[in-house]
Amino acid sequence: MVSDAGNPLRIALGPEIWAGQKFGGISRYFYEIALALTKENVDILLIVPQGYDGYFPLAEINTLSVKNFRDFRRVLKELGRGGYLYHATYYNSKNLRYAREFGLKTVVTVFDYISEKFPEPKPRFRRTVNEKSASIELANRVISISQNTRIDLLQHSNIDPRNVSVISLASSFSSHFDKLMTNHTRKNLILYVGKREGYKNFQTLLKAFAHSPVLRNDMQLIAFGGGNFSEQEFLDISSLGVSGLVVDVQGTDENLRNLYLDAKIFVYPSLYEGFGLPLLEAMSLGCPVLASNTSSMPEVCGAAALYFNPENLIELSQLLETTLSNQPLLERLTSLGFSRSAEFSWEKTASHTLNVYQELQQEILFRP
Repeated sequence: MVSDAGNPLRIALGPEIWAGQKFGGISRYFYEIALALTKENVDILLIVPQGYDGYFPLAEINTLSVKNFRDFRRVLKELGRGGYLYHATYYNSKNLRYAREFGLKTVVTVFDYISEKFPEPKPRFRRTVNEKSASIELANRVISISQNTRIDLLQHSNIDPRNVSVISLASSFSSHFDKLMTNHTRKNLILYVGKREGYKNFQTLLKAFAHSPVLRNDMQLIAFGGGNFSEQEFLDISSLGVSGLVVDVQGTDENLRNLYLDAKIFVYPSLYEGFGLPLLEAMSLGCPVLASNTSSMPEVCGAAALYFNPENLIELSQLLETTLSNQPLLERLTSLGFSRSAEFSWEKTASHTLNVYQELQQEILFRP
């Protein structure tokens, strides 16, 4: 993309997330944006720590490795001279402060307010809260991944609402075969995806499953990702009388994709989400969705999911029973899920993000 003044739009994505997360939702988000922007006439530069071998193939994107913080500062100074914008890939006030010092306009994406709403005594939670707050203050523009997160953002900061843009995420799983998969024979699997502790509320799903003789007789509960079951989780599963019926599975994106295709239903019992990417993934692959009626989840799924109180295991247990026994309802949820997920795409996410960059570029070009 070229500005009206003929200057190329130059974007640097910082090393923040790549330094601490090789795989995960945030890494995927920035990888998908960078990949989509390479298809536009944009000078996109992804800065990574030296030796990084994580989520994305380096050959697909213009990438620069930095050895240490001193090297990174030197790079920032050069980028400032080159008219780059700086998009921090996670909360890091030191990096943003130096970016501003060297004349770069800055962007930060805010993903959620989990650390504020579900505080823990661990030092990393307090650091996240402090760094997020400081990063927001240093950013020229802030991107929020949902309207719900924007509401939380405005409650927890003094930022001008005009400087906050809501830009949704998308699923990386293709749904081009959606019509074919509508009649796909699914297995008697209830699928859960992601971490299980704390606000993720897996315990409520586990207890809801164990509460129902119908579910125990007919279904199996699969927990994908989040690490192997802990000793305490095995004890809980045993005490609830569902040993052998609840299984943890670890694997690749391809393994996850196949589980979405095979499961009869996907359940997301989280107490809070900044967005809830697995919801889109499930819908894009035709897996019917039951989701908590809290935070961003109704915003993401709209009318394409059935909702429940995540603190009421009896309600969830009954909803699972009635939904799984109603094949026309499952088919309707599949159809609605395909339609809903089609409203989200990484191309759309990248395009809206590009609009934010362009607005900042105009400020640089026409500032007095």
